[in-house]
Amino acid sequence: MSILYEPLFLMQLQLVVTSAMFGIIWLVQLVLYPAFAFVDEHRWIALHKLHTDRITWLVGPLMCGELAVSMAIALVHPATLSGIGLLLTLGLWGLTFFRSVPLHLRLSLSRDAGNRLVLVEDLVRHNLWRSALWTARLGIAVMMIRDSSLA
Repeated sequence: MSILYEPLFLMQLQLVVTSAMFGIIWLVQLVLYPAFAFVDEHRWIALHKLHTDRITWLVGPLMCGELAVSMAIALVHPATLSGIGLLLTLGLWGLTFFRSVPLHLRLSLSRDAGNRLVLVEDLVRHNLWRSALWTARLGIAVMMIRDSSLA
């Protein structure tokens, strides 16, 4: 049997990927997004483009990996925690693509400083939900490994 079908290996892989996203999302929540409010309007468009271009290359593969691992664990090791982990991952994808991405698109087009500040505040508030869900995902990943070592 391939190591890719071993539940413990998949759980460890999940822990690595989810830990990376946990660190990134809290850095974004506590440092990057709040700093957007302090960027002057002449540099805003270039900074936001730089941010979205680079963050996409970082989080895109991690989010895809997390989704793939969550689905694999749910198939190979169906249990309550793996189901919750998959649901959280799907929820994060939904929040990301139906709320965060549209907010970033609106920010990329924003030329008015006052409007931009409102959008940044909305982004920070909304991203707190994503931060909380990734924190929960990390907790689930840790519990899954703990529970597998008890079995």
